[in-house]
Amino acid sequence: MKRLLPALLLLTACELKDTDVGCTTIAVWSTAVTVTDDGGEPVAGLTLEVTDGTRTEPCEDFGGGEYACGVEMAGELTISATGLSADHVGTAHGEATVTVGSDECHVIPEDVALQVDFECTDIGIAAAQVTVADSAGGAIDNATVVLDDDDASYDCDNDGSGDYTCWSPGSGDMTLRVDAEGYLDHTEDVTIETTEDGCHPETAQVSVTLTAE
Repeated sequence: MKRLLPALLLLTACELKDTDVGCTTIAVWSTAVTVTDDGGEPVAGLTLEVTDGTRTEPCEDFGGGEYACGVEMAGELTISATGLSADHVGTAHGEATVTVGSDECHVIPEDVALQVDFECTDIGIAAAQVTVADSAGGAIDNATVVLDDDDASYDCDNDGSGDYTCWSPGSGDMTLRVDAEGYLDHTEDVTIETTEDGCHPETAQVSVTLTAE
């Protein structure tokens, strides 16, 4: 059984059909679209467009993963979804096709299930946040902090208060090297985990205490 489009969708002003056969002077959405992720959970807040190959129109977002696309558009329609969702990490991409029929008055609305996948976004996530102090707990703000993996070394940013931010595009087992004038060099192994989505490193919190020479 087809899901009924909300009444609000049927009242949207648009090009009206010929009324010679007693057609109602309302415009009808062509599709009611439900967008989900690969686990079947609804995905809200995306940008959807529909095209019949000749014209392209934006879709209406009604919240909760429910969208309406195509006002009085019949034939084979392609609906594409892109954008960011507050409940997911990464950029959503998805597409669905549907054939919408019509009678002498209006299109016959179709329900569409559109699944989207998420690609990791290229955003900066710190691999480690390092606090450097002396044996009395005083901040050391002139240290050089470096994070090494098997392929490269990454200098950590110094904010001038004993806190250092280490950026690395990867995760896994790494080596943290810390040195500062007047203190013995410090080296330790650090494991950088990956976030559940598999996209980014999970920032490790590391406290380093340097010993005076």
